[in-house]
Amino acid sequence: FTPKLCIFKAHSYEIMGEENNLTCKQRMLMTCVPCSYLNNPDIASSDYCLCCHEKGKVDQLDIPPLIEMSSTWINAKTPIPTWFIVVRLSLTLGMIAIIISNFSLYSSIGNAGYWFIYFTQWNITIATISMCLKCASMFTIYRLLKKDAIANNLAGTDDSQTRLYTAELEPKTKLWNLHIAHDIFLQCSIPAETMVVFNYWAFVYNGNFSGPEWAFTSFTVHGIGCIFIWIDFLLSAERFYYKATFWPVLLGTLFSIWSLIFTFANMTNEHGKPYIYSSYDWSSSAIKPIGFYFASVIILTIISIIAAFVKNLILMKSDIGNTMIRLRNEAKNANNGQSGAQSGDVELEADRTNATEDNTAYPEI
Repeated sequence: FTPKLCIFKAHSYEIMGEENNLTCKQRMLMTCVPCSYLNNPDIASSDYCLCCHEKGKVDQLDIPPLIEMSSTWINAKTPIPTWFIVVRLSLTLGMIAIIISNFSLYSSIGNAGYWFIYFTQWNITIATISMCLKCASMFTIYRLLKKDAIANNLAGTDDSQTRLYTAELEPKTKLWNLHIAHDIFLQCSIPAETMVVFNYWAFVYNGNFSGPEWAFTSFTVHGIGCIFIWIDFLLSAERFYYKATFWPVLLGTLFSIWSLIFTFANMTNEHGKPYIYSSYDWSSSAIKPIGFYFASVIILTIISIIAAFVKNLILMKSDIGNTMIRLRNEAKNANNGQSGAQSGDVELEADRTNATEDNTAYPEI
């Protein structure tokens, strides 16, 4: 598990002065079919909001991929703070405990098979997988950093902080694939889980529970779990893109298709009803499920926009941007120094050649 890491590629951090301009076709595909560019770092790290990621606009949002996967924005001087490792691991274990307790409760009354049909359980599963991927990313990068498996090519420095900030992932490596999975599950879980919590307490909850155990699982699944993933998201250095709306909308679309199949396959829920949720009862009328689907698309879009906007504000105020700017300047100075030394050697060699050919200008002593 040794990833190929390149240092300071111009396409991401533009230290060579190259523009990162996307065509209209690329922007459209990036937004509507993001899978087509998952292995293109130029486009994968861009957003369709010009004010948020284009060169010269917001330098602070050029988050290095290894920092994004493994660290926090709060203290850019420490590569992976111990307190952040403890917090992320604790939140992940909490999510695992929530999903186990919820499934165990369904199993205890003989309804384990019905646990998998609900959108709520889909989301809490995706959120738990997302947290596990975050931990896997964090510990993998931490281990590689301790083993000095992450190279650094910046002149005059060889510390762990610089390696995390300057290393660039090569596409199609194991660590790059982990980075992509990490991003997709994050971008699915935040909006979808938030929508489920909002929908439950605003429209489903009637003030009564079947018992204390159901009250507990309702609070954990429809509240605590969502709080956990938001805490990790707001503390981490992860980006959230406006274009990420695609993933939760895709998830909602897949569930709508599943609810349609559920109804017309004559399946029933644990209460004997021919639907998963009454709002998705396709047997009586298609108007109501279609209306709920488009309402969920709007809600997911709004939540995604809020998540991207809030996180961009946080990252713009963090130390990460200033650290990136400092390292860019150091890299530019190092490159300029090397270029100057090379040009000086060329001029000296030319002078020596002229001296050999022209003895009057350079007489021998």
